Amino acid sequence: MKYKYIIYLLVCIMVTVACNEESKYNTPDEFQYSPKKNAFRVTKISGTNSHWGKFTLTMEYDKEELSNITRTNATNDTVGGIGIIRSTSSITYELQDWIPSIDNDSIHRMDSILSAKYGTGNYQLWDSLPKSAQAILRTTVYTNTNGSIKKLSIQSYQPNEKSEVVGDDFAYNYILKTTTASTYEYDVNSNICINRIMYDVHDPVDKEIYERSLYKTETEYGGDKIKTLTWFTVPGGAGFTEYNRYNYTYNDNRLTAINGTDFTRTFTYSGNQVTVKTNNSEVAIYELDSNGNVVKMDDGKGNVYTIEYEPGHGNFSHVFVSVSEQMTNPFFIK
Repeated sequence: MKYKYIIYLLVCIMVTVACNEESKYNTPDEFQYSPKKNAFRVTKISGTNSHWGKFTLTMEYDKEELSNITRTNATNDTVGGIGIIRSTSSITYELQDWIPSIDNDSIHRMDSILSAKYGTGNYQLWDSLPKSAQAILRTTVYTNTNGSIKKLSIQSYQPNEKSEVVGDDFAYNYILKTTTASTYEYDVNSNICINRIMYDVHDPVDKEIYERSLYKTETEYGGDKIKTLTWFTVPGGAGFTEYNRYNYTYNDNRLTAINGTDFTRTFTYSGNQVTVKTNNSEVAIYELDSNGNVVKMDDGKGNVYTIEYEPGHGNFSHVFVSVSEQMTNPFFIK
């Protein structure tokens, strides 16, 4: 069973198991850092995707931070939410699916019992099922004392294939799939200029077994516009070696193309609509409001979302949109 997730597109490509001193790097506090804030923040995302089907996400904020997310399905059942864990040095957001903790055979038997007791249509099966909150995405944000993000750790999970079986082999718990740890360094204009990445692909049986790849990106700016994004990797445990360089092209203030080795992305504008084509084949369409916010997304693969905003800064994009994705596509949910 294949599942696709709405939040993140990891740019990293797994290569070999590698470790060196770069993994121990810690970003220093940037004294001159001035936090950049959004003028608007997302409050609702509605649409369909291959994992959730028809859904609605509703966001709430405490000052400028996410305080709650609720997911409802096509029948308006609450089937997901968010868990938040705070410490003195970090905050963790866990986007959760609420799933049955009993197998399909048990669900059918419970449905039959309730139907016989109350009559068809006179009960809510979902409300009667024992459920478990399972993380589909877990993001931990570490900040410097000046407010900048020092490190971001993103863990992605996938449903257990044994959730479809019945009996003793049934298992509902989600499985850790990947861990991406990014450590940032800033330039004098508070732009991320270096991103050091550890990318782990976990064994589906034992999550403590994984293959690690190390990457680094260096970003060159012209003002606040990206001119080049250079990717480095560590082949066979050696030092960082450049393996790709993305060059950015603009028409006035509009990004029109990104060109790299085995990667091209073009941006075509028509009124309030932007068509983004990747590698001359994958086509996504974005609709923007008068403030430049994405209010509708269609990725061309059956995943379509409508987005609503309110005035004010929020940290949704910090938590759920990777820096690599933000740097290669300015049309993301904020």
